[in-house]
Formats: sequence, C-alpha cells, structure tokens
Amino acid sequence: MFRVVRYSVQPYERRRGQLIPGDAALYREREDALRAATIMRRRVAGVAVYEVAGWPMQDLWREPRLIMRAGEAPCQGG
Repeated sequence: MFRVVRYSVQPYERRRGQLIPGDAALYREREDALRAATIMRRRVAGVAVYEVAGWPMQDLWREPRLIMRAGEAPCQGG
C-alpha cells in the first residue's frame, strides 16, 4: 500500500449573486497547483487549493486540507 498526495484547485464563480463551485483540477505537485490557482484567479470570483492525501488503491482519502484561498472562496469545501 502506498500513500499519495494530490492538490485540488477549486474555482468559484459568481452567478446571479450566488457563489458556485466550478470544476476542480487535480495536480501532483503543490507548486503547479498554486501557479494554476494564481492564473485562474484572474478570471473567477475566487479560488481555493486543497491538499488531499490517501491510498488510491483502496480508494481511502483523508479530509482535504485548505492550503490557499483567494478572492471569494469559502474557508472549507463548496
């Protein structure tokens, strides 16, 4: 069994006054995720980056950990 760490970049858009989560993108490297979030932030209301660790062969994952947010992104989950 091996443990992996992945990074999820979650954009948020504002539609009709509501904050709506967009499609998340996954990255293997923290730096890549942070760079993507910085670029994405230019065209969305907010963005959050989460670190997720787990064991993919067993489909067991820990709770995501917020590592960065910008703009109108909630503190936890969408």
